[in-house]
Amino acid sequence: MYIRGGYNVYPIEVERRLREHEDIDDAAVVGCAAPVIGEIGVAFIVLKAGAPGLSLETVRLWVRKALADYKAPDQLYVLDALPRTVMMKVDKPALGRLVKHNEGGAVK
Repeated sequence: MYIRGGYNVYPIEVERRLREHEDIDDAAVVGCAAPVIGEIGVAFIVLKAGAPGLSLETVRLWVRKALADYKAPDQLYVLDALPRTVMMKVDKPALGRLVKHNEGGAVK
């Protein structure tokens, strides 16, 4: 869970919504520190083979159709694959380090 502007956001809820998109194969969401509002949501997606690219605004609109506005991700990274632990779980600490390494710039 992360807190965006005083609201609790559960990444699993946003991830489920992202995976419902016809062009998204896999997704993960992490919270990252942000001035003023505390934390923001950062989405990492893997596109299905042959799918066109998705913009942050397209992803935000998709999430907002089913969830509250504040749950829509503020940043988007498009990856070839999500990093995994040896137990095959998404390595969310590695995703957080990717955000810090890129200083908030989205990877597309």
